[in-house]
This record gives sequence, structure tokens and C-alpha cells, in this order.
Amino acid sequence: MKKTLPLLLLSFVGSPVAHAVVSSTNGSTNSSTNSSTNTLSPPNVHTQEALIQKDAAKGDDSYTPLITNYYSCMIDFPLDFLVNLDNGKPPLPVEKFSLACLAHSPNIAFTYGMRIHTSRFAICPGIGCSSLKYSFKGHKSGEEMIFPALKRVKKDDTECSDIDPAADLHVADTEAKAKVSSSTFSVSYFDILLRLRFNSVLDEPKDGFYVWLGGKLGIRIDASSSITFSKYDESSVLSSTEYYNLRRYVWGVQLGMGYHRFGLTAGYSFNSLFEDGQGPSGTNRIRPLSIGVQLDLF
Repeated sequence: MKKTLPLLLLSFVGSPVAHAVVSSTNGSTNSSTNSSTNTLSPPNVHTQEALIQKDAAKGDDSYTPLITNYYSCMIDFPLDFLVNLDNGKPPLPVEKFSLACLAHSPNIAFTYGMRIHTSRFAICPGIGCSSLKYSFKGHKSGEEMIFPALKRVKKDDTECSDIDPAADLHVADTEAKAKVSSSTFSVSYFDILLRLRFNSVLDEPKDGFYVWLGGKLGIRIDASSSITFSKYDESSVLSSTEYYNLRRYVWGVQLGMGYHRFGLTAGYSFNSLFEDGQGPSGTNRIRPLSIGVQLDLF
């Protein structure tokens, strides 16, 4: 009994001591862990911003331009010329610039731009109507101005010769003093178009610079001539609708460029005006050329 009592006292005193040691050890461990955690370097702010920007670029909030096809309605106001491939005297004596030629109706083209792989390039098929108009030069004969005109003398033969007031204007009375002031002819076409267009602005093709190159197949639908003259001091106009053996189908190339909805355009035909061997002498070597301004309506 005497030996047992000291053992019980030792166990009772040692228990709090052991508990204190364990607690002290745990506290030391936690303190060491916390100290170790607190000594870690703070994260790099610039790296975080870069990661945020990278994630934002991959997210749904990133901006993607809406790339769509588009329509165009273009109106051209051209001046028409004739190019002589032989570099000599033109076989048709037409004016290089005439106010009378500005009076003809403008050319119009409807196209549909189809994007090429959501790029700035588009293929633009379309249709349209165009016309060519030329004014003949007059030459003096004494005190009078004499103008030429197209005359169809045979089914397969059209010539260009001076106007005879009695025969061509149906003015037999010499006292009428018929005087010609202008002589013009024009031809109209229905056009089938194919163009390749580049737009500087990707998602708004009508807001920036543009340029296009295309081809045209023209089908003749009408042709006419007009002579303005005076008799008995009164102004008269003699108009006639005639094909004059003008070519039925014509091929050509077109070019346009501009900014926003305004631009410049040019067109060149690979064919002569008249059917081979059926027009005035030398006209197989002339080619139509047109230069003008362009307006895109939508």
C-alpha cells in the first residue's frame, strides 16, 4: 500500500505535464507552419493581369465582327470615247467631249457581294443596263456647218456620210433654210456582270476605301440616232430607231475605285461597235472606252 501511493501521485502530476508538452509542441508546429506560410512572396500583379486578359479573350465577351454578304446598286455617269487601235484619223468623226452626250441616261448595276472566307474580298455577280452615246463633229462648208450621220444603205452595210436636208430631214423647200446643230447616235445594252471587290473595312464594306475589277457581257437591246436642226427659224428634232448593224454582243472589262459611296469607274470593250464588215470603213479597229463617276445607293 505504501509503494502504490507514490506511483499514483507521479501519474497524477505527470499527466498535466505531458499534456502541456504536447500542446506546446502542437503550438510550435502551427506557429512554424503559419510563419512559413506568411513568409511566401506575394503573387505578381502583372502576371495576373495578363492571365485575366488572356481568359477574357477566350471568353464569350470577346468581340467578333459580323461578316455578312451585301447588296449594291451603283449608278454611273460616264463620258464615252472611241479608241482607234491604228493611232490614225478616227474612222468615225465623233467629238471627244460634247454636252449632248451628257444627256443620255446613266448606267445602272445591281450586284450581290459574296464574301470569300469572311475576308475583305468578295465575288459580286450582277446585272445592269448601260449605254454609249456619241456626237458627230461638224465641218464648215462655206458659211454652213455640215454634220455627218449613220445611214444604213443595205441590210449588211452602214455608212457615215454628210446629212442631206432634202433627203435625210425631209425638207424639200429651199426657203426653209434647214440648219443642223447636232447629230448623235446611241446604243443600249443589258449587262451580265461579274466583279471581284476589295473593301478596306471588314465588317462595314460601304464605310471605307474600295476597289473592284470585273467583266461584262453586254447584249444590245436598242439603238437610235438623233438630228437636231432648225427650219423656218423653228427648232426640230428628227429621231429614228435603227440598229445600224451595231454589234449584238460585246465583251468588256471594268474597273472601279472610291471611298464610302462615291467613286470613279472605267470600262473598255474588246469588240468594235459594228458587226465585222458591216459598219463604216475602218470601224473594225475602234473600241469603246468610258470614264465616269459612280454613286452607290445602298
